[in-house]
Amino acid sequence: MLKIKSKIHTLAFKIYATYILNIRTEHAMALDLQTNILAFSLFPEKTISQNRDLVLLVVSNLLKTPHEEKERLNKDTEILNSALMKNEWAIKTIENYYLLEAFYFSDLLEGKSEYIKKKFDRAFNQAKLYNKDSKLLVKKDLANLKKKIRKDIKEFKKDIKYLQLEKIKTEKLKKIKPIAFSLTNVLSFVTFYSFIWLFGGIIYNWIFFSYSFDINISDFFELADYISSDIGVLLTGVILTIILTWVVHLRQTDDMEDSIASEQYDIPARKQYYKLILFVLFLASIAQYYLYGNFIVFLVFLYLVVMKFFWSFSPYIENKLHTYQALFPVVIFLSYIVLTAIDGAKEAKNSAYVSPYDIVLKDGYKSFSNHTFIKSNLNYIFLLDKNNKMTVIKKTNVKSFSVK
Repeated sequence: MLKIKSKIHTLAFKIYATYILNIRTEHAMALDLQTNILAFSLFPEKTISQNRDLVLLVVSNLLKTPHEEKERLNKDTEILNSALMKNEWAIKTIENYYLLEAFYFSDLLEGKSEYIKKKFDRAFNQAKLYNKDSKLLVKKDLANLKKKIRKDIKEFKKDIKYLQLEKIKTEKLKKIKPIAFSLTNVLSFVTFYSFIWLFGGIIYNWIFFSYSFDINISDFFELADYISSDIGVLLTGVILTIILTWVVHLRQTDDMEDSIASEQYDIPARKQYYKLILFVLFLASIAQYYLYGNFIVFLVFLYLVVMKFFWSFSPYIENKLHTYQALFPVVIFLSYIVLTAIDGAKEAKNSAYVSPYDIVLKDGYKSFSNHTFIKSNLNYIFLLDKNNKMTVIKKTNVKSFSVK
């Protein structure tokens, strides 16, 4: 029976001791958080990780806790320590930290040994350094201290989270400028896409006619023809490019945030499984083309290839993010135009191809009536015979067009 009572007493002793030490630990945590908040305002140029290291040095020195880097105390730690000693809440928290330590030794271990007495004296004397009128705690003080410090911790954590997010946001804005919808930017946007529209028209018609059917487009096309021909293809390409460019912007923003967070917290960045993704998308693009006859997945694959290739040269480019965001739309748009032109020419050469229009030619051109209408521009129509030989006829020799 005595053994059972002894074990119960020992267990209760351990639980109560742990309860006191936990409250003391919460005071240390709260002081750490408050010191972090001060560090954000005192050293805004430092990373979150650098400030964190600085806080660990200062707090461990104040609370006399072991820290392997105490020898690194420097001018910055002095500045932070000085600011902390002007904070009434911090001074009171340090005092309570040592009073809790003194209470632990006085109430639970009283009379045990000279060693314990020295521990008590040390803790109580440390508390008096921060308040010469400091008094020992009594049991009823513990619950109030616990309630108050937990409330403080909750508030400090909110403040720390906000400050960390603002820090990352500020660093991101240094690298990625926010989009400004000014007249200059709108004109630049229109000019840029007008240029790639024209360039896309030239590339599309060169591949479709010159590369696929040996027609010299400069003999039959004027500037207006490049702009107006195959509007559906060009418009789809521009819309697709704008959408993908916006997606890329969002993706680059996320990657930049990840990079900044990695730098700020001094942790490894998230792994990028590019090789696996590229391989899967390459196979998917082949399957999609043969099963459904389109190549949207291939454009995503191409985007990742271009991104990987571009970033491998990024150390040699000063403004790599803006350069990439300018080059990417051009690469994707032209890729879409090239692939569409090749696919369109292949479809036209297919014996099963059926033109969407019937044409009636004037007298003298009746021999071409069995040819298949392929395309037209402002001045000419382009017909294809069964041997895939193209014939060009002026529109003035066409009586009428009709939809089949």
